[in-house]
Amino acid sequence: MDPPAEAPTGNKGEIINPALSGDWVILYLRYSQKDYQGMDPAAETLKESMYRLIMGTGGSVNLLSYERTTSLSQLPGSVDSVKWSKNGGLLFTVTARRMTTSEVITEKKTYYWPNALRAYELISNVIALVKARNYGNNNAKIDSILNQKIAELKDALKVIEVSSEVTKTPILLLKSTSGTATTSSITGGGEVIVSGVPVDESVLVEALDTQNDSGTLVITDVSVVVDKNVPSSVEYHVEVSFKAEDNAVNNIRIKVKDYTARDSDSGTVSFLNAGESYTWKSSRFTYTHSSGGELNLSGEVEITYTPSCGAVPLLQESPEASSTSPSCGDRTITKDYSATANLTSPVDWSKVNVRVEASRTSITEGESVTYRVIVENNQNVELDGVEYSVTIPFSPTNSRTYSGKVDVQPNGELVILEKTVTYTDASTYTTHASIYWNGHSKSAETSVTVISDQNDQKSINGAFSFSPSVVYIGDTVTFHYVITTSKGQLSDPTVTLELDNGQKIVEKTYYGVTISPDSHLEDRTTYVFNKAGTYRITLKVNGLPIYSKTIEVKTPPELALSLECPNEPVLLGETVICNIIVKKNVLPSDVPYAITAKTLDDDKDTSRIISTNIIKDIIPARFTGKIAEVFVPLDERMAEALGLNDVRDLTPRINTWVCENGYCHYTLERVDTPHYLKLKIRLNSGEYMSLEGVITARYTGSKYWNEDANKGIGTASTMITLPIAVSWKPAWFLVSVGSANSNFSDLVEKVSFLKDFIDFTKNAYKSIWG
Repeated sequence: MDPPAEAPTGNKGEIINPALSGDWVILYLRYSQKDYQGMDPAAETLKESMYRLIMGTGGSVNLLSYERTTSLSQLPGSVDSVKWSKNGGLLFTVTARRMTTSEVITEKKTYYWPNALRAYELISNVIALVKARNYGNNNAKIDSILNQKIAELKDALKVIEVSSEVTKTPILLLKSTSGTATTSSITGGGEVIVSGVPVDESVLVEALDTQNDSGTLVITDVSVVVDKNVPSSVEYHVEVSFKAEDNAVNNIRIKVKDYTARDSDSGTVSFLNAGESYTWKSSRFTYTHSSGGELNLSGEVEITYTPSCGAVPLLQESPEASSTSPSCGDRTITKDYSATANLTSPVDWSKVNVRVEASRTSITEGESVTYRVIVENNQNVELDGVEYSVTIPFSPTNSRTYSGKVDVQPNGELVILEKTVTYTDASTYTTHASIYWNGHSKSAETSVTVISDQNDQKSINGAFSFSPSVVYIGDTVTFHYVITTSKGQLSDPTVTLELDNGQKIVEKTYYGVTISPDSHLEDRTTYVFNKAGTYRITLKVNGLPIYSKTIEVKTPPELALSLECPNEPVLLGETVICNIIVKKNVLPSDVPYAITAKTLDDDKDTSRIISTNIIKDIIPARFTGKIAEVFVPLDERMAEALGLNDVRDLTPRINTWVCENGYCHYTLERVDTPHYLKLKIRLNSGEYMSLEGVITARYTGSKYWNEDANKGIGTASTMITLPIAVSWKPAWFLVSVGSANSNFSDLVEKVSFLKDFIDFTKNAYKSIWG
């Protein structure tokens, strides 16, 4: 066997394979007449002729060729050689002879048939469809599929003339000649005899003309895109890409039947001109499973469309413009698809995170802040193709979204966006970032508060904290807020804690309260969150936002614990009892647990001071209620554990000066203060839980009260000769400074600033401070 030949590069124009044109024209004639009985033998004859040519058996053939603007020629000839090319095409040579009065002209032509095998497959498809029709299947879809296969067959029958050689022999030198040639002029009307069958010229031109084809739709790609891949289900959609060739196509109807999900979807495209492409996307399919490994996603795409015939239209054709020829009727193409989804991904999404950083969280109008968005990949597997979307506000009414796709190296992090923004309007601005991969997503955000640069508004500051740090649906959250001012005085302030939807947690006006640089406002409030989600909470003073923070309310997991401490303040010197409560428990079996760390304030280890009473040494399955008690002594032992000089240092003091009629009163006031108790609990599974509770301590009325009161009274009696009056109240010290001349007042004149005077007084009368 000869080795495969190289595919030819020469091209003298495309025509329908002349060795098969006669049989093709007869088949096309029966097809145009919708004569299915006649199509059957005509298709079988064409298939046999294809087989002989492909197998290279040679023999005599009737060469039928048609070229536009010329004439139809029918010549007897023979196939002399057949050779396959390396790319699967077929090279064959035919010889034809025609005689004039004086000579015999021998013409040898070589053609390249690139789609020989495809043509043989298509004629088999046509035979199957015709037989289905003849056996009584009247489904209209058979006609539209047949229309498509006939159009594809015509395209597959096209050959390229590679070379041509003509020789002429005088007729006197020949002993005999063989064959006669006939030529017919194509005028657009009448009939032409082909293989003894009269064929209307318009049908013959339609069958053989390669330069005025009707529109054909080709499916160029079908892909399956996985949108979400979680342990229990996979969501995906199908993308179908197709292109109009040769001419325009109209009324494109797409249908996807997915075998895996046992679902389907459909859509339409009105018009595609020749050369235009389109990608249609189905809706999502969902497959629920309970296994790992790989899943085969398969199905079928079916597209039905109407081709344009004749001149290429500029716009979609109206139904009246369609030809009556079946080749211009609806056509249907189908294509199977298959893809594999890996249900067990090597990527652990719980080890992927995104965070948004701001260089400053509180600025003044006209100042700038720099945002950085960072993706973390805390595992040994590279994270490929992470999509991100970041929205940054530039003003109260203008924001911009940045998106893209990045790869993150194993055990690394990547800054995906860094932007510096200058804010000129007072407000709270929240930057939001989300990442997406393989159907998973995570989000993060941060907020910046811009304060107005007008008079005393610039000096107002504040912040709040909340407890517990982990909040579940139904939890009572305690908010602790503090308001200060760096200059001027703020009287009767209205304080608001507001959710991002406008709902108010608290709005309270503090009548009679004045905040100055030497004093502050401090208070607490509680709120119950009954819905999971991320809430942005803003602290406002007199309607001006000065601080904001995000709180995430979670749905309780299978096992949810909480640390509940007394709501009412407790006296210093007493022991607080906080309870560990099982709030939710749907676990099917008992869970052993242990308390591994106990800290109070600033995360200092106070395990040796804080004791526990384990009521249940395991957490029974589906049990809810108290499992342990935690005892926290707010006395000398706790002060020693925290490294304090005195237990009373657990509670801060507020310093306030008020001047009336030339007398200035300096107030030292002890107030209720929160202390944060934190526990770490280890479950038998190796999982850790962190719990947090708030203990509010009150100095007034404690066992230290009388001691301090006695000290205050004694100190006052020793000062009676001085122009300073010391007045004692249970919760505060009151120091009055008069204007009488004395040695002490001379000392006061040397103190230029109020703060210096406070420090001086503190040192001079240390016994008053306890």
